[in-house]
Amino acid sequence: MIKKDEKIELKLNYGGVTNSLYDKLRKCNDSVTFGLQTLELINEIPPELEIDSSFLKMKMGENDIDICAKKQKYKDWLLERGFEDLMKGVEYTLRDAYKYSYIISNPIKFTKLKNLNDFQKKAEFCTISSMIEKIKFFSIKDLVYVEHILSINKVRNCLVHRGGIVGEKDINNKNLKILELKWIKMKLFYKNNKSEEVDIVGGTKIQNVGHSGALVLLKKDEKIKNFKKGEKISFDYKQFNEIISTCFLFGEDLKNCLPKKIKT
Repeated sequence: MIKKDEKIELKLNYGGVTNSLYDKLRKCNDSVTFGLQTLELINEIPPELEIDSSFLKMKMGENDIDICAKKQKYKDWLLERGFEDLMKGVEYTLRDAYKYSYIISNPIKFTKLKNLNDFQKKAEFCTISSMIEKIKFFSIKDLVYVEHILSINKVRNCLVHRGGIVGEKDINNKNLKILELKWIKMKLFYKNNKSEEVDIVGGTKIQNVGHSGALVLLKKDEKIKNFKKGEKISFDYKQFNEIISTCFLFGEDLKNCLPKKIKT
């Protein structure tokens, strides 16, 4: 039973709001990206991994499909699972950021446990887009990657609810009538002696830079991929890894935008 005059003490830490997101990013990087990479290498199931004919196998519909069809089904499942987990991480982090922002800006309202519990229950029903709008009200500067996160969430909804086939509900560019996904690619590069940018990837040899050597630089490139109505969504492991990085950038930017001082 909560007493009428019961008081509570809150310790607010803006740095902790991204814990849920980063946990999901690590798991997606370890599991989903690895699965997508592995698919690139498998062209047949080795005999030693075949299920023994004496083993009772569950059959639901048509199970006897060739390796290409199995790979595609597995890839579809990985992408659905990966985008779902990424957006769950974003959702949990936005909810924590919204709670943090509201409480630190209205501390007098939350001196009683009942008020805090009531607020937390209401926050559970907020969508990703509505939480972003609420957080904007308290932010000390503009959030940078909102469009990217909302478009990634659109892809998540399509994968989860429509099997990755773009429908009318998924269209976010009404003029072109497409589902437009935006994300950020982090790129390492150097400039040669002609001032041309040369991408640095595995095994790149830095050359044609003159006696002064080369300065390795990092920049963010915005990537866009469009899907028409009726088209199936698909990504390779490199693109999915870049989408993971975009969610990380969003989390870091979100922390920097949160108010740090209690409003008096």
